[in-house]
Amino acid sequence: MSVCEVYDTNTLSYYYVVAGYVEAGDGDVDATTYGGTDTWLVKLDATTGNIVAQAVLGDSGDEVAYSIKPTSDGGYIVVGSTTSDNSGDVGSNNGGMDVWVVKLDSNFNIQWSKCYGGAYDDGALDVEVVSDGYIVTGFKSTSSGDRDAWVIKLDSNGMQVWDKVVVQTVGNIDEAWSIYSTSDGNYLVAGITNSDPNTPDTQGFVFKMDGSGNALWIHLFPSDQGDTNQYEVFDVIEDSVNGNVVVVGSINDQLWVSAIK
Repeated sequence: MSVCEVYDTNTLSYYYVVAGYVEAGDGDVDATTYGGTDTWLVKLDATTGNIVAQAVLGDSGDEVAYSIKPTSDGGYIVVGSTTSDNSGDVGSNNGGMDVWVVKLDSNFNIQWSKCYGGAYDDGALDVEVVSDGYIVTGFKSTSSGDRDAWVIKLDSNGMQVWDKVVVQTVGNIDEAWSIYSTSDGNYLVAGITNSDPNTPDTQGFVFKMDGSGNALWIHLFPSDQGDTNQYEVFDVIEDSVNGNVVVVGSINDQLWVSAIK
């Protein structure tokens, strides 16, 4: 699930907008569900927590939202995954599970909905709004079942500009979980990998790229190959005051925060 804060210039109030998923239309779900798992969007009053608007998006398959961000026109961009195909709120599926990106207006009405991916399972985990569109991070799968950390650049209408596999190891799962815009006009991408053949445990990574997806540097956690603990990186930000890159994740399922230069 994901949450963002928005300010409504009409009501002069702050709201929290949450994106996640629902499996049945009951309880607080005041919208028609489609079947399977559907994406659920909820707008909450920031003061009271009361629901002021909501919507369910999906079709007969499974639709899950992992990230939502406000856009400059007052709407939202939502990314996640879908197994539906060219019906309901979902565009044409490329096979298996696809990356699903939906552009919404301020009232949760769909402006466009598109699927991206190949013949196997692909998914989106985060999105960053940029001046000329969106950058989506997640994973793409291969015929052998490997997952590669994947980044997609879209224009403002959802047309794909470029895509890059940023981390790829044979026989392993690599996923890009988070993206952050830096003060120098570049981007930090964080996630998990298993690039060390000497250990079966996952590692965290932070990958810095330019606006065309070209690699500037990559940092692995742990940096010491003798460290056999299991690392995961969930999110990354830039501390522009101190020049640090700050990551949050886990070591052996324990909360972990680290800063690197």
